[in-house]
Amino acid sequence: MSDDKIKARLYIDGNFTFHITEYLAKFYKKNIDWNNFLDFITDTISKAEKNKRCTLDSHFFVGTKLITNNDKRDYLYNSMEHAQITKHSTPLKTKKNGGLKEDGVDTNLVFHATKDYYEKEAYDYLVLMAGDSDFWPLVKGLSKDGVKTLIIYIHFEDKELGTTTASDELLDIADSTINIAELVKKRSAKAIFTDITDLPEVEEKAPAAKLPVSLVRNEKAGKVEKPDNEKSDICFTKEDLVNAIKKTQEYFCQGKNDLVLISQAGEKLFDITGERLHGKLIKIIQNNFPDDFILDHSQTDSPKIRIK
Repeated sequence: MSDDKIKARLYIDGNFTFHITEYLAKFYKKNIDWNNFLDFITDTISKAEKNKRCTLDSHFFVGTKLITNNDKRDYLYNSMEHAQITKHSTPLKTKKNGGLKEDGVDTNLVFHATKDYYEKEAYDYLVLMAGDSDFWPLVKGLSKDGVKTLIIYIHFEDKELGTTTASDELLDIADSTINIAELVKKRSAKAIFTDITDLPEVEEKAPAAKLPVSLVRNEKAGKVEKPDNEKSDICFTKEDLVNAIKKTQEYFCQGKNDLVLISQAGEKLFDITGERLHGKLIKIIQNNFPDDFILDHSQTDSPKIRIK
């Protein structure tokens, strides 16, 4: 540990964290502001180390089959990427009795945490947002080299959401712990959690059927016509999409015309379309506005967009 700076690395179990966000959504109508959350971690470590400056390198680990067809999970992972938390995906295998094996994700996390320490750059603090006892050997091994561990966890049991907990064995070996269920109750942690507005509810309801925007607007004028553009089932205008992208850029890019995640721009269209478009949104853009926007498909799990 250097005299003037603390180096910390955060490793997040994506599935464990998804359960945390479900808990926060159901019982507190809150979501995690990841930028403020990362600042909170660095401040916590800094105070514990006599106000030394703390740097934090952050990573989260998910299974690829957990990313698709779940808008709440997609929103979480996309938000983490926007906060510059590096994503690591692991293909999941199907169990014989159904379901998906997640042990590969845990193994990938342990592999990177170990490799980062011994092959890249030694760090002073290991921060784990996880609860599985499989991480105990990692913590035990790094502690022998003087690495301190901070565990961020939750304990809850709910009929709808199931049980999510952290291993006592893991918590006992940690140098310090943060219980998210207790943290959300503290006034001092207000900035870490934001009120849920346009995020999906824990219990989703099917949206009421809506006419395409062009039909609705003509109906208000006294007549109903078919949209002029029959290339695809378009349900918003180019201006609507531009405004949605700009709102997303204001939040994540300080208003600059940088690439933003299509899924999050799509959330801003919800009041107009009455549905969360996700994969369908890309097709609508390609078919109806091919020359107006820049699409980036380099990360297939998280396609991005900006105004041309």
